[in-house]
Amino acid sequence: MTETKLPPHPSRKNAALLGSVGAVGVLAAALLATDAGSRIGLAVGSGYFFWLAARIFRDGPTSQRVNMALDRLNRGLYEEAEAILEAIPPGRRANQLRRAIETQRSMLAFRRKDVDGAIAHATRAIEGRPSLLSLLAERLQILTARSLRAIAAAGKGDAAGAQADIAVVRTSPLATPGTLARASLAEAIVLSRENEREKLAALMTRDRKLLLEFTTPRDRALVRALQRTLYLPAGAAYREAARPEPQSESELASWISLVAPAAAGLASTGSTGTARALPTGSEDASGIAALSARGASAAVRKRGRKARGRVLALWVTLVVMFLAIWQFLSPVAPSGHVPAARAPVDSSLPLPSPYFYLVLFVGLVVVLNVLARRGLNRLTAATRLLALDDLGPAEAAFRTIAKGRSLIYGAQAESQLVAIAIRRARFEDALVLVDRAIARAAKNVALHDHVVPGLLSQRAYLLAALDRPDEALTELATLAAAHPTYPQLAVAQLLTRTVLAVRRGDIETASALASQRTPDFGMGLYDELLADVLTATTEGRPVKVEVERLRGDLRADPELRTWLGVVWPGGEAALEGAKARAA
Repeated sequence: MTETKLPPHPSRKNAALLGSVGAVGVLAAALLATDAGSRIGLAVGSGYFFWLAARIFRDGPTSQRVNMALDRLNRGLYEEAEAILEAIPPGRRANQLRRAIETQRSMLAFRRKDVDGAIAHATRAIEGRPSLLSLLAERLQILTARSLRAIAAAGKGDAAGAQADIAVVRTSPLATPGTLARASLAEAIVLSRENEREKLAALMTRDRKLLLEFTTPRDRALVRALQRTLYLPAGAAYREAARPEPQSESELASWISLVAPAAAGLASTGSTGTARALPTGSEDASGIAALSARGASAAVRKRGRKARGRVLALWVTLVVMFLAIWQFLSPVAPSGHVPAARAPVDSSLPLPSPYFYLVLFVGLVVVLNVLARRGLNRLTAATRLLALDDLGPAEAAFRTIAKGRSLIYGAQAESQLVAIAIRRARFEDALVLVDRAIARAAKNVALHDHVVPGLLSQRAYLLAALDRPDEALTELATLAAAHPTYPQLAVAQLLTRTVLAVRRGDIETASALASQRTPDFGMGLYDELLADVLTATTEGRPVKVEVERLRGDLRADPELRTWLGVVWPGGEAALEGAKARAA
């Protein structure tokens, strides 16, 4: 695989800023400090800033490569994903990045049907104490790894191991809907293997929304296959009418047979496509060809310029406060007073000590972690309401978080509000929300790798749904130029182009685009249904079971039916026509 040249990670500017703060501390130690304690304290503080700057310089490019590997994994390019991960030097794998690498390796192994390897990599992602500076992020990673290990253990037949990880995930207040959905899927696999049909039916009923809306297409296909086992007599064999299957479907069916033998042969025939790369059609010319990488990223750079100025002002203020506190704590003789020889030190004044600054720093880190944990708990509670399909309370909770001062959690809450508005087909409202969220998220470099490009993806999608194709393609070009290592870039491109084709009435092109997806594409339930309906309605001989499944999904979910009617007004009628042609 050829070496990919990466664009500079935006965190390098923060690293340079932190290095500058360290240099200011060194100058202060040399020019302003009047005693050994002052010099030691300033030197320790400066050393910390230099270390943090070096770590950011090191970890930025590594995180880009990890994201690139995830993009290849999503597109089914397993060899490329593995090669990218292997090329990351061991010395560049800090705790958080190490867990991300091992998690991806677990996913790769499991999709290749190497269950033991999947469990081993997930275990390595779980092991080790989280770093204090990335405590919450690593705890979330550990929960993700546990949910992956639970599915792999269930697929191996290790019910006890799977149940142990399921219990940890479900009792954690930090568990996201995605990890909870995987835990539920792992339990479903265990129940299927143990032939506990009544318990499996109860689980599928209780967690239906969770299992269908917060899983990947691969896992969703397994969920549907397990659902179909409940409609068969115990021990019955099911095989659909013989028909040629694309390679990815055969691979998916083989994977399902390994994980849940009772569901062998029950995989949906229309859930995934085969292609590994997205074509760049002529419809992209007006947007992508018109923008250079420099021009496309100008808007993003402008959004972040004010934020960097605020960060610089903050650090300068901290340095000034640091020196002011030191001056305040240092004993100063009264004006005009000449101390007598061997005058005793006034022990009533607190003497400056390097340990004071160490305690101050540790206390600050602890306070920030407590505040971050509180914000994450509120966000997680809101997303759990969303997972339970309790949209009203979930929306109210996200709005409360969005009104807060936290950039990180506020931007993520606004992104969820956008997703809710999209589900309700309120695209104009969603566009207003996403513009506000982008302006907020661009202020924090920590949101650059996932949240900001995710919002840009939502904006491109909304512009497509609102019949503004030129703007949608321009937004896609901005996304590709400013965030080329975004792991969901290929998904964003495919979904936006598919909606564009549907909206202009080019159903044949839309169906061809839908066929480009793989079982690992990070598509939500609504977009997957659109792709499945496109596939089913454009086939010369639609499969009856698949058409009936889609019609049943629309009948069971009025909100999903309304959404399809807005995005593709003729979609349901086309599905009825496919029913008449179905074999």
